[in-house]
Amino acid sequence: TMSKPMKSFMPSTKICEKLRDADNQICDLKYDKQIDLTKVNLKKLKVKDLKKILSDWGEDNACKGCAEKSDFIKKVEELMPKYAPEAAKKREEL
Repeated sequence: TMSKPMKSFMPSTKICEKLRDADNQICDLKYDKQIDLTKVNLKKLKVKDLKKILSDWGEDNACKGCAEKSDFIKKVEELMPKYAPEAAKKREEL
């Protein structure tokens, strides 16, 4: 019952409406998007995503005084060699 609407490329809102009777939790499913640090332009990310990167690295308090997006970008670039060395090397090559 769940795969049939997905196979027909039905919009997620319609799938949610149809499957709500079967399982109420189907509408609550959300997935975090994975950020590829080797290819992403940090300037185009939202502050929320930059904060999430720092949080995933365990550096929640690393940017306490950050007020602007550029501050978060600098902090991510500063910590990238420590937490994502492969991404840092590839970014330097570009």
